[in-house]
Amino acid sequence: MNSRLKGKKIVITGASSGIGEKIAYLVAEQGAYPILLARSYDQLEKIAQNIKEKYHIDCLFYKLDVRDTENVKDVFEDILRNIDTIDVLVNNAG
Repeated sequence: MNSRLKGKKIVITGASSGIGEKIAYLVAEQGAYPILLARSYDQLEKIAQNIKEKYHIDCLFYKLDVRDTENVKDVFEDILRNIDTIDVLVNNAG
């Protein structure tokens, strides 16, 4: 396990498929806590459940459209209410 990622909170935009989804699984495998953001809430929910089952890591997930600045503001305010800090942002959307 990569000790540099263990326990880190990693926000991943575009996490419902493709590279973002793969990153979510990889960081969970390394002991980090992925925070999943994308437009497809149902897909995020499935990925979060898979991560919990496979790696025993709970991860937050939010429906987010990065084109909507008010949505971005609201989601990040909610994230910061739920966790103390964001360690890494993987800006993969779009």
